[in-house]
Amino acid sequence: LNIPNSVESIGNCAFDGCKGFKGSLTIGSSVKSIGFNAFSGCSGFTGDLIIPNSVTSIDVEAFSGCSGFTGSLIIGNSLESIANYAFSGCSGFKGNLIISNSVKSIGDNAFEGSFVYINSLTIGSSVESIGIAAFKGCGGFRSLTIPNSVKNINGRAFQGCVNFHGSLTIPNSVTFIGPYAFDGCDGIMDLTIGSSVKTIDKLAFQGCQGVTNIKVKPGTPPRLSNSDAFNGMLRLKTITVPYGCGDAYKTQKTWTSYAGMITEDIVYDLTVTS
Repeated sequence: LNIPNSVESIGNCAFDGCKGFKGSLTIGSSVKSIGFNAFSGCSGFTGDLIIPNSVTSIDVEAFSGCSGFTGSLIIGNSLESIANYAFSGCSGFKGNLIISNSVKSIGDNAFEGSFVYINSLTIGSSVESIGIAAFKGCGGFRSLTIPNSVKNINGRAFQGCVNFHGSLTIPNSVTFIGPYAFDGCDGIMDLTIGSSVKTIDKLAFQGCQGVTNIKVKPGTPPRLSNSDAFNGMLRLKTITVPYGCGDAYKTQKTWTSYAGMITEDIVYDLTVTS
């Protein structure tokens, strides 16, 4: 299916439920907006899906359930937001996923169930909010980069992303980590929680069985909705907090169950003499 360069807008439900396409979907270089359910439920598309640089908005469920794509999803550099369910259930995409630097928000369930990705997930440097269940069930990603622009990681945002491996750093810009945000991400080995986090909601890191150490950078203990934020971390040995803050963490009500693991970061006082 070729959308010609003369087209500037693809309307709501334009190709909703159309079955039997064969080959690629080409979106012309003048398209600025893609309406809700524009390609929802379409089957038969193969290859890459390229969102051209001209596109500034993709509406709700625009490509939801398009399960035939076999290549990469390439998002142009003018898109400002990815709407709720925009690519949910697009289970055939492979390779890396790069959210362009123009994107400021990723909607709820935007990529939920797009689980065949096999490499890295890179979120662009302008994203401020990652919606509820935005990447839930995207179990193929092996690495995750969260930029220092993100303020909110909402509930279940990365739940079930079971193949993340290595270290995960929550950047210093983040203030809120929602419930079940990283539930079941059992490939994470080391976890760093940035200095601005104020709230870690229930079961946010439940089942992250590979984590052995958590470095918590805020001087004031973040509020835990209850004491189960790190439930199921079977290999967890230490929680490192800023120097001089150990007692504050150990005596804070929702942190007391972790008191035996809490240690203070070491500060070296180096004096150089001639």
